Amino acid sequence: MSMGQLCQMLAQLCYSQLGVQMFPWSAADLPYFSALSEGQRRLVRNDLASYVAICQEALDAGISLKNTGELTKMALNSMGLTPTKEVLSLISDQDVVDVYNCEHQQIFRSFQFFSFCRYSIEELYCRPWPDLIQRKDLDAEKLIFEAITSVLEGSQSLVCHPCRPHWVYQTEYPGEGDIHAEVRFITGLTSEGQNKPQAYAGIWRKLN
Repeated sequence: MSMGQLCQMLAQLCYSQLGVQMFPWSAADLPYFSALSEGQRRLVRNDLASYVAICQEALDAGISLKNTGELTKMALNSMGLTPTKEVLSLISDQDVVDVYNCEHQQIFRSFQFFSFCRYSIEELYCRPWPDLIQRKDLDAEKLIFEAITSVLEGSQSLVCHPCRPHWVYQTEYPGEGDIHAEVRFITGLTSEGQNKPQAYAGIWRKLN
C-alpha cells in the first residue's frame, strides 16, 4: 500500500472514530515524503502501516480507538516493549501517550492526539518533530529532558509530574494550535532480554 493510501486510511479513521477532519497530506504530491531519502521513505511508510494495522486490529477486537490504555497496550505488545507494571493502570482516556525510541524518534502516539493536531498526517510522519512542536518554557523542557535521561539510564523506572503545566505550540498554527499540557508520567520501556530501557513513553493531557 502506498504512503498516500495509508495517509488517507488514517484520515478516514480520524473522521469515523473522532469526528475530526484530518488532512492526509500537505499537498497531493506528498512533498515532505518525496523529499526524504529512499531509506527514510521506507521507514516512514512502514511506521505508518504498522500504526494503521494496530488501529484496525483494535477495532476488529471491539476496542475503541479512544480507549488509550488498551490501544497503548496493543502497540507496546506489537513492538515488543514492556512498561513498568503500574503504568498502564494509570492511563485514562483523556491522556495522550507518546512513545519514542532511544534516538528520540516518535514511534507511537495514542489516537486522542489527532483530536487537536493541526498538521497533516504526512507532516507528522515526515517532518522533524522540533519543526512542528515547540515549548517556550525552557525550565519545563529541561526538567522533561532530565526525566527522560533518568528513565533511559535506568536510575528511575517512572517519573511522576516532572514539570509544571506549560504551553506547547504547534509552530505553524499560532493561537489555534496552542496546547496547555500537563505531563503526568515519563517511563522507560524495556525489550525482552535487555536490562536498560530501549524506548520511553510520555503520558500527558491537554488542559485547555
